[in-house]
Amino acid sequence: MGLTLLLIQKFAANPDDMVQFGFTYFYTNNHIISAIHNVTGQLIIPFIRDYKAYILARGNTKAKIVMPLSTKIFIVHGHDEGARESVARFLQTLGFEPIILHEQANRGRTVIEKVEANSDVSFAVVLLTPDDEGCTKGGALEPRARQNVLLELGYFLGRLGRERVCALKRGDVEIPSDFAGVVWEALDAGGAWKRRLGQELQAIGHVIDWNKVMA
Repeated sequence: MGLTLLLIQKFAANPDDMVQFGFTYFYTNNHIISAIHNVTGQLIIPFIRDYKAYILARGNTKAKIVMPLSTKIFIVHGHDEGARESVARFLQTLGFEPIILHEQANRGRTVIEKVEANSDVSFAVVLLTPDDEGCTKGGALEPRARQNVLLELGYFLGRLGRERVCALKRGDVEIPSDFAGVVWEALDAGGAWKRRLGQELQAIGHVIDWNKVMA
């Protein structure tokens, strides 16, 4: 069974290997489709049947394949370019691919369409920086994050779940009432945020090189 599984993985990585294997071990004529049918009927289908019996015999009917986490990390940001670049370079140091929206091709899409097209990430870092001001009617102006940042914060909370979103707050920024109670981290000048972000990434399954985090 193990050998068959390795063969199937090899076929998935390079389909041409399946054709060559069929011609070598299940040769009947010069038709490619016939060779593929023979491999499927005599190798793959019996493997699926035997593997199903193997799982059922052990009472584990909920077995599932765990796919590796994407190394893409979406960075939601406002006008603080310094904060954005600091986080992006830190993630690159750890081996991740930071996704910054304005660096992606437009291809005639709206902003939200670009967000959706680039949301195949395992994690999102949201930078809450005091780029705007606002208040309730008749109240005093207070520092706020950009409106696009709040929209994308909500989008990734819904898409990825709260455990895969880390909010980094710089300075005195009003926190949205619906986000109150959710833990956010201070984007401090001393760099302590790097350790906390590393912990969040590790908690969802990423392997973190802590020597690089603390460097």
